[in-house]
Amino acid sequence: MMRGWILATAWIAATLAATSMFAYGDDDQPGDPNGSLLRQNPAARFALVLGRLRLDTARYRKGTQTATQLDSDQNPITESLQVSTRRGTALVYFTRSSCDQTVRIECDGAGRWQIESRHGRLANSPHAVATQSPGEPIRVVIQPGTPTRGIAEATWLHIRQSNPDVFETHFRGLIDEMIFPYRINDLARDAHTESLRNASAIETRDVIDDVTLDEWIDDLRSPRRTVRRDAERRLRSLGVSLLPRLASIDMTRLDAEQQTRLHEIRSTLTPLVEDDAARLSMLIRDDVRYWQLAAARMSVPDRELADTICRRIQGSYAGDTRIAERP
Repeated sequence: MMRGWILATAWIAATLAATSMFAYGDDDQPGDPNGSLLRQNPAARFALVLGRLRLDTARYRKGTQTATQLDSDQNPITESLQVSTRRGTALVYFTRSSCDQTVRIECDGAGRWQIESRHGRLANSPHAVATQSPGEPIRVVIQPGTPTRGIAEATWLHIRQSNPDVFETHFRGLIDEMIFPYRINDLARDAHTESLRNASAIETRDVIDDVTLDEWIDDLRSPRRTVRRDAERRLRSLGVSLLPRLASIDMTRLDAEQQTRLHEIRSTLTPLVEDDAARLSMLIRDDVRYWQLAAARMSVPDRELADTICRRIQGSYAGDTRIAERP
């Protein structure tokens, strides 16, 4: 009798603990042991680096893990995480299946990602596939749609601004699990606020407009070595704020020398540690595309600041690009 009571008590306790599994609400606590297999798993560690997802290639364990838990409505949630290698490169496969969402993630140590999210079980259920490759925008294809909708942005912060519903429905919760205990919405909001706070000083600090930036990039192919080295030094001096501006450049119009040097600059400016709000603030500080995307949900005074940023950066290219009057 006592043995049966102990077993029943243990089963109830395990069931109650499992009900909090995969909760993405604001009540999640750091260190919650009932998090997803994606959360702080020694087998595969993830981070947000310059607004993009990255697999930690130095710390991983080969093998397969599975988990089955219950959501708050007692519906089963199953997960599988497989870590392997191919030619010395880590490979991660993750799946999650619940009553309302199916998720598949594939990524490797070379920086290639594919995230697939489907809500519902029907063929025409909302479906999004995101791909991320080094040196390319994050691309998201959304179905159903006529025609199929597509998104291409430099970082997850940009996607959050350009398509907040898609981001929230399909990706926000997954990213939060991967970068736990950080939350991407908190990081993005803090970075946005810090950038606007610093924008008031834009009239007094040195701002490199697009015309000057193009001149420096053009100097990378100069026949004079001193000119090439000086241009490279100037570009590096911009720090991480240069990276989203490089992402908007059509590399096919550049020669091999320019592409090689820009690739080296991009590599040296990419830190090997996870983002905090301060670095993300620097990343978006001079990013015209980001401020244009964010304008629709900003107050009029903040849009005025963003408009000042865009005009200083675009210089003579600005034309009719005011964003302050946007609703």
